[in-house]
Amino acid sequence: MIALNILHDDRSNFIECNSLLDRATFEPIPGTLDADALEVVAEYDAAIAEVEGKDAEIARLRVALQRITDSANDLLNEMASNPGKQGNWGGLAAHVQMARIALERGE
Repeated sequence: MIALNILHDDRSNFIECNSLLDRATFEPIPGTLDADALEVVAEYDAAIAEVEGKDAEIARLRVALQRITDSANDLLNEMASNPGKQGNWGGLAAHVQMARIALERGE
């Protein structure tokens, strides 16, 4: 999210500094930016779209991981209540927790 905010700020500052018309800080007004400046704005737009796409994918993965974690916890609780079916569920719980931590760190 920080990267996205920086890209938006840098894009706005770039347009403001390169615009030939005063107050053209939000979007380039056709004909006010030269071709080189328009290319840079397009690069900012592409970078912003890429970061937004990654943020959406991370959010989707977090939801999926939460569902997996919930299912694993339900299974662990069920197995704990039936001593005859216990296995290496502690290992499963540890792996699920490690996956959650890695995802939250963005690894």
